[in-house]
Amino acid sequence: MLIKVTSKRQVTFPAAVLEALGAVPGSHLEIQPRADGFLLRARGIDRSKLAPLRGMIKKGTKPFDIEAFREQRHEPENRYSISKSAVFTTETQRTQRFGKMMRNTL
Repeated sequence: MLIKVTSKRQVTFPAAVLEALGAVPGSHLEIQPRADGFLLRARGIDRSKLAPLRGMIKKGTKPFDIEAFREQRHEPENRYSISKSAVFTTETQRTQRFGKMMRNTL
């Protein structure tokens, strides 16, 4: 089986290879050098590193759905913005400050 390397040194593995490795979107592949070549294996989440988080999330808590959050409408007055001259906590305060600046320049 041949795999082509692109000009950016990227490769695409055949689906059969990824399925055999158990790799899914978001998986990491580990390559280890060996005397006779390289060993390729899929690496998942190291669950032992998650142990300190155990007990911090209440049982029954639903998983956070980032896609649903992104689709929600967020009011401008709840957004934060940064200006060169000051930090404004809300859209309303930024508008008020802009109005004062415009009056002072006229």
